[in-house]
Amino acid sequence: MIPDARHAELKEAYERYASMVHARCRSILGSENEAWDATQEVFIKLSRSLPGIRKKESLYSWLISAGTHYCISQLRKRRSVEFDEQLHGQENAGVQQERRFALKRIISGLLLPWERKVREVVVYAYVYGYRQDEIARLTGMGESTVRKYLTKFKRGSQGSKDRVEEELNG
Repeated sequence: MIPDARHAELKEAYERYASMVHARCRSILGSENEAWDATQEVFIKLSRSLPGIRKKESLYSWLISAGTHYCISQLRKRRSVEFDEQLHGQENAGVQQERRFALKRIISGLLLPWERKVREVVVYAYVYGYRQDEIARLTGMGESTVRKYLTKFKRGSQGSKDRVEEELNG
């Protein structure tokens, strides 16, 4: 049970920020119902984390960040399920699975030296096929930052094309 003071604080935060968190979640998930579920999950998490959030000014940022991360996690789960369903539905699932593991090794090897933000942008762009504006919305980065990270990765990975082809065909 939540103490009365914290309950009042949580209620105030919900009344003030729930619609903004919901809008953020809806823009990422593309579904009204999933966005409300995500909003509820974020506020449940807030109920546990509220004592650790020191400044009222940071509450909005915390909520938007938590909502964004939760929604991205949901998208990853959704895409993983869709990919697995496609994979298992094909006659040559063994060959496809082998290629998938090879691709996973390649991606891991190529991305390992890069900082977390670059890896995140690259995975959204090249693995999930998101456009730059979608990546910006998902990550909270500006489009110019997304573009900068993709350019940085392309320039730094130019010699990797032969290794990728060799791994996939070998």
